[in-house]
Amino acid sequence: MTIGQGEFLAAAAREKAELEQTMVETDVFLTEHKQRRALVANERDQAMAELAAALLPRLDAGALAEAVRRTGCQALVQDDPLARLERERTRLAARVAAIEADPSFRDRELLRAPRTGTLVRHVEELREFRAPLAQVVEQTAHPRLERLLESGYGTDAYQVAWWRLSYYADWKAADEIAGRFPGKTFAQLRGELDDARRAITVYDQQIAELEGQIAAGAALETEYVGDTQALVDLPETTLAEARARLIQHLGGLELGDLADRLKDSPDLALLWKKANGLGAKLEYLDKIVDEQLLRPREELRRQIAKTSSEITKWSRPKYASARYPDELYQRRFVDRQGRSRRFLDRTQKTYETVYVYDSWGRPSLVEELLWWDVMTSGRWDGGFIPQVSAFHSAHPDYSYVPPVWDDGDRHVAAAVEATTQGTSDFHDVS
Repeated sequence: MTIGQGEFLAAAAREKAELEQTMVETDVFLTEHKQRRALVANERDQAMAELAAALLPRLDAGALAEAVRRTGCQALVQDDPLARLERERTRLAARVAAIEADPSFRDRELLRAPRTGTLVRHVEELREFRAPLAQVVEQTAHPRLERLLESGYGTDAYQVAWWRLSYYADWKAADEIAGRFPGKTFAQLRGELDDARRAITVYDQQIAELEGQIAAGAALETEYVGDTQALVDLPETTLAEARARLIQHLGGLELGDLADRLKDSPDLALLWKKANGLGAKLEYLDKIVDEQLLRPREELRRQIAKTSSEITKWSRPKYASARYPDELYQRRFVDRQGRSRRFLDRTQKTYETVYVYDSWGRPSLVEELLWWDVMTSGRWDGGFIPQVSAFHSAHPDYSYVPPVWDDGDRHVAAAVEATTQGTSDFHDVS
């Protein structure tokens, strides 16, 4: 038994619609991931900041020593924030004193006050002197002006014969320019224009120098404000930098690395587990999307293109009598109906289980464990995630034993159970 053209085209159209709908839902999921990722990243950063503040509440020798003891962050020893703070305080204080002694800063009101400062008034005066000269230059502007000046028109140096066309063009241009200055000849204007241009050059140089002094003085004022504020903020700024180094150090640790160091401080241990767990969650969500969504999505795109091509081919008149094998039809359009979006369902369930996890106090620091197993109850293979794979390589004897489900974990258990149903890969449906 075989399938005819019409039945095949109808089935292929349904398949294409299903594939395209899955693609739409996949793109919606990707958009949601970007939004959720931003939320998790922000939560992780806040958790790390809170942990760093708890580990290093102030900037003194005792607090620094305790932070190093708790975390093993030798960068705090090598960097020596207290010594750096004093060096920067000395530098800033010296610079502030130098600026205060600088005449350009000390006499800033006298020199640069709007409308009354001597430098400002001098610039305004020069601009007033320059204005009428600039007007002469503007009024004499003409496309042929430079040729008239270079050829010496209006002077004995002008050598163009009267029978040449250029002579009449020069005469016309000179007449047009002189017409703008009643009672003056072009020969007279030549001298005025030359004087005006030379004077403007001098004025422009003087104005530029004065404006440079004004700008340098203003920059000095800005630097003074910045440096004096930096002096006030220096302790907090240095503390923030020390905490940032601490956060960088903590970001490279595994959960159990601080087990011995934090065993006598439950509050710090909980902050550490939350910060570390949120970092792991962020990596897991990214890899779930990369490996379990984006890769199948590309296969989905190829399948849409393939089905579209088949529809085009089978729509041709020459396929009116063509037959499609019933066995292939059954396997492709009946048995696999709805299969194209199963990868999306499974990915969403995996993703959601990891995303909603927030029981940061559950794991014990003294045990070797992986956040992936904690979040998924150890029922999923996370080998596609580099962090998970690296952990297993470093701990070959590791085996996760999930705890007994309590009421708060039932939704996770249900999601895990549902997700483990069926296959985990998207397959070509053709």
